[in-house]
Amino acid sequence: MTLGLDLPAIPAAELPSVLLRAVGAAQHGITIADATHPDNALVYCNRSFLDLTGYDEGDVLGRNCRFLQGPDTDPAAVAALAAAVRDGRSLHTVLLNYTRDGRPFHNELTVSAVRDGDGRLTHFIGNQIDITERVQRVQRLSHLALSDQLTGLGNRYQVLETLEQLVGESTTDAAGVTGSRPQVEAAAVVFLDVDRFAEITESYDVDVSTLVLVHLGRRLAEIAEPGDLTARLDAETFALVRPLPRDGAREAARALAEYVGARISAPIETARLSLPIRVSSGAAVWPDDGSTPVDVLRAARNAVRAARQRNDPYFF
Repeated sequence: MTLGLDLPAIPAAELPSVLLRAVGAAQHGITIADATHPDNALVYCNRSFLDLTGYDEGDVLGRNCRFLQGPDTDPAAVAALAAAVRDGRSLHTVLLNYTRDGRPFHNELTVSAVRDGDGRLTHFIGNQIDITERVQRVQRLSHLALSDQLTGLGNRYQVLETLEQLVGESTTDAAGVTGSRPQVEAAAVVFLDVDRFAEITESYDVDVSTLVLVHLGRRLAEIAEPGDLTARLDAETFALVRPLPRDGAREAARALAEYVGARISAPIETARLSLPIRVSSGAAVWPDDGSTPVDVLRAARNAVRAARQRNDPYFF
């Protein structure tokens, strides 16, 4: 048999040897597991797999590949992989795995089911690629897209994304699917506007107005509890999102708006000046005040505007 341009095919007698050398020289980690073994034990791994994971061949062969899993490996991804193996299916996924010395890496894993001439499942081939740098690059870009560069807090897009996730979690829980995170029944969205901020920008140089925003962002971050999201939405508007139990959510949101507004409304003291700061606060509750994240943000914005119009520091 010949290929194009009179190129001869690899003789059948030489093919196994050529394939073995090719797999051994591959730049990606390659493993072969015995599908007839009760625990799908590995019977082959190439040099790249050993270099990737830091293990020796004697540590790997005869074991299930789950030894690469660790404390932060996603249980859902592991369950999907186990189901594919159980059903004799191929699968493409990304797992957070760990090297022998405990270093985490993002493993783009392709598992291919291999069958003999009679259709019986005999082996699984695993192709493993370290995509940690790619994942970290995406995470950095995501952080830039979802954060306020001046204060280091989140921005409007992150608030919207967080509320979308809360909506998704609530929907999932309502459908009866058990997850590892507690059910989110409601959330307070507190808006905080710096009163007379335009006067500050007109009366002082840009360094002072920048200082005010940085100080307020720091104060808000110090107030936040685990699970809260803090954000700067525009020039002088900040926000805090806090998941709440459904029962008593409105009262809790009211108290939160008053507390946060009072804590932030304090003078900013520097060697150069003492600047009084007053913040108007308003709050909305998801899902009471809107069926979508945009609706809830609009309700919180209207609440803080009403606070300003009434010359009342708090409005709910």
